Amino acid sequence: MKHDWNDLIQRHLCGICTQAETEALLEALRSDDRVADLYLSHVNLDVALEGTAAGVALLEDLRAPSSPRSVSRMWRQPGLVRIVGMAACLTLALIAWKLVGPDGSWATVLQTEGGVEILRDGLPLPAVQGETLRSGDRIRVGAQGGGLLEVRRLGRVTLGPETRLHPAREPRMLELESGFIEIEAEKQPADRPWRIRTAQAEAAVMGTKFTLAAADARTVLRVSEGMVRLTGLSSGKAESVEGGRRAFVNGDSPPAVAGSRTGSVLLLTSRTAPHADWDRFNRLIGDKLVGTRLWRLGFKVETRHFDEVQPADLQGRALVIVSIFDDGVGEPVLERLRLATAGMPLICLEPAGYATLGMAGGGSEAAYGFSSGASEVMILSGAHPMLKGLSIPPASWLRTLQGWGCPPPGGARVLAHLAGRPDRAVWFAYESGDVMAAPVNRAPARRTGLFLDPRAMSNPSSPVWQVFEASVDWSVSLETSP
Repeated sequence: MKHDWNDLIQRHLCGICTQAETEALLEALRSDDRVADLYLSHVNLDVALEGTAAGVALLEDLRAPSSPRSVSRMWRQPGLVRIVGMAACLTLALIAWKLVGPDGSWATVLQTEGGVEILRDGLPLPAVQGETLRSGDRIRVGAQGGGLLEVRRLGRVTLGPETRLHPAREPRMLELESGFIEIEAEKQPADRPWRIRTAQAEAAVMGTKFTLAAADARTVLRVSEGMVRLTGLSSGKAESVEGGRRAFVNGDSPPAVAGSRTGSVLLLTSRTAPHADWDRFNRLIGDKLVGTRLWRLGFKVETRHFDEVQPADLQGRALVIVSIFDDGVGEPVLERLRLATAGMPLICLEPAGYATLGMAGGGSEAAYGFSSGASEVMILSGAHPMLKGLSIPPASWLRTLQGWGCPPPGGARVLAHLAGRPDRAVWFAYESGDVMAAPVNRAPARRTGLFLDPRAMSNPSSPVWQVFEASVDWSVSLETSP
């Protein structure tokens, strides 16, 4: 550095810099991040604007200047001098400049997939690769869309379905109105980290990798690396969430933190419906289970069809979910992947896969089966974590179709079964190390068998989704079951 920037910044804030010194400082602030960080460390914006309503309005409407001369014209205006003074006005401009860049940008679109729009001046425009997001722009993602942004001085932000994201009026803050984001953040200044705000919580980013989801009056945070400070807006309680942990903020509740596996979720699906009546079920798996439920739980989801999945696709997964498939389609693939002995949690939604995965069989009864018609489901009482807080009306679960499995005695924890048939489980689980059926002796990781009636799944507010979400959260939890 050619100048004693500490001295020059202090003299500028006192209003005793010469015009030449001011122009030199402006040029350094534009070209040298070290000077900009040093300047901001000397300035407390709250003090500069304390009690000045006009100054707050100025901050909301301020746009980044295109040149140092623009700043000079601004702070020479008598009205602005009377409002906040020359130093405060320049502080506002420089903070805006540091956040959004000399051209008024705050992010660049790197990738888009499906429906992604930019809301500019209230008008929707298609987002295209390489486009610059200007101050005031909002990003909106459709139900089946996704994208990737490079956010200035924050890092890369992956956008999931149903995402609504835009800069807040406060410095170094984004607002996530709804949807899912995954952030790979640059290292942040300890005293000025970027923050992401939802309706329920605020996450302070400290150079890390994490996901954040906002939907249904709930915020979900999952941290893969580093640390995020999560504060419940209603409770005011803050928790430091480190890598390998997750936190929920439900409504007005404080953050609830627990250990959680890191990584994405792999969903295995079939391209063809096992039966004509099940075509709708296939679509619901993609649209509801993946596009909505897993994203809302803060997971990045990748879908692979049975005819294309490879063993390498299992790497780095927090969870694998096996969807429905026709007889003879999925079983060979499960064997080829050696999924029965894979060391990550698994949820199987297809009873025809239970025997191949060692989750059912070994007794005198058939390993699995299906029946048509409504059936009452008996949910057992007990201390299993998945049963905590559940309130499921029995008649709302299996209305048109029953799919069940018969786990071997003494191994699985049966959580729900058909009324009058305790041997026919519609929801059961294995803890790591539990006895399973052939070809698996002991569960290599948590295993859950769950059948969801397609008609029940078609209702997004159906209580059976509580069962699914409880299964997902338990599967990736690092806590030991009782």
